[in-house]
Amino acid sequence: MSSIMCQDGVDFGRDLRLLAEMTITGNKPTVGAGREFYSALAHDEELFEKTVEFVLSQGIPGSVEIYVQSTPSVPSEIRYITWTDEVVNNPSGLVCMRLVAPLRDGEGMLLCGEILHRSREMGAAPNLRHAVALRNNQEKIPASWRPYELLIAGSIGENGSPNTRFVVVMKYIQPSWRLMPRKTGGGFGKNVRLLGIEQITPPSN
Repeated sequence: MSSIMCQDGVDFGRDLRLLAEMTITGNKPTVGAGREFYSALAHDEELFEKTVEFVLSQGIPGSVEIYVQSTPSVPSEIRYITWTDEVVNNPSGLVCMRLVAPLRDGEGMLLCGEILHRSREMGAAPNLRHAVALRNNQEKIPASWRPYELLIAGSIGENGSPNTRFVVVMKYIQPSWRLMPRKTGGGFGKNVRLLGIEQITPPSN
């Protein structure tokens, strides 16, 4: 189980956003996991264990633990754009990243601006430095992430053209993950994912 979870140093039990996401999904009429279901899990360790075993057997996309520098260099392929961190409180040091789906049930496509707005609400807006660290350690990225476009929502770029802004997208193009700019005026389909980020240990001095 430890190979797909963040380290114990991240107390995800206090992550109320994650707990809220779980209960919202469970409470949907098509799912039907109400109070009785969560009460049964909370008080029956054997049932909880069987539930965990089933979920793991379905193939969880996994999480990635990497060390993120406070100020990395900008990769040459996107250096012609000036990047600014619009989300400034993201952690450095050893962090855990996980996939977060921004689209809701019934949505087949969403404009980039709305995804950026949702990323702030979901706490899933890492910066360019996190994308660079992930790209530089891509051997740690689960193969199950490859079908997705990873939208790096915490940094915005400009190249001097009026009314033109960019985000960074990480995309797997055989045989490696690549960083690419994407204009914010467009949209994304069901295969877009954000990155939730949690600090495990702070940067070393």
